[in-house]
Amino acid sequence: ADGGRTACGGAITNDGQLVANRVWIQNNDSTGSGGAVCNHSLTETDPPHGLDHLPTLTLYEATVTINTARLAGGAVYTSTSALIAESLLYLNWADDGAGLHVARSGRAGVITSVVNTRIRGNWATGLTDPDTLRDRGGIGAGISTRGDLWVQESDISENRAMIKGGGIAVSDTGHLHLSQSLVNRNHARRDGG
Repeated sequence: ADGGRTACGGAITNDGQLVANRVWIQNNDSTGSGGAVCNHSLTETDPPHGLDHLPTLTLYEATVTINTARLAGGAVYTSTSALIAESLLYLNWADDGAGLHVARSGRAGVITSVVNTRIRGNWATGLTDPDTLRDRGGIGAGISTRGDLWVQESDISENRAMIKGGGIAVSDTGHLHLSQSLVNRNHARRDGG
């Protein structure tokens, strides 16, 4: 997919079961979240058949590059279960979670897993509100998580956050399980480079 622009998921919006194998997703823009891919339930309540019918996303051997989201998830935004494996999330931009943003789902059993994936060179841009002089966005350039996230055998490097969490930012509602991974040469203007 190349060159799409929408409010959620510049290239792909998923409210079903999506498996993307050996794909290249680039040059997309979202005026909301998910510059390339937005994986979320379009309904606010649990589906009538439980977790088996929540949207799921699998990206395998995917390259997701040069995508922009005005809010969260320059490459990928997810609020339901997702697996990103043997992929590259590279040179994406967003206020929060420029590579990957995991939203808090509020549902038990919803987990995002990142395995053997490179998340590199992403920018969490952010800004300072001129009226309040408070920072907004600019958090978690590689990964920003407010949900349950497992990262294994992955490389999160050379990401830049204007505020905090150059490599990874975990919010007060987030849970991160990080193992056998490299978090290297990330930068943040204030905290957690």
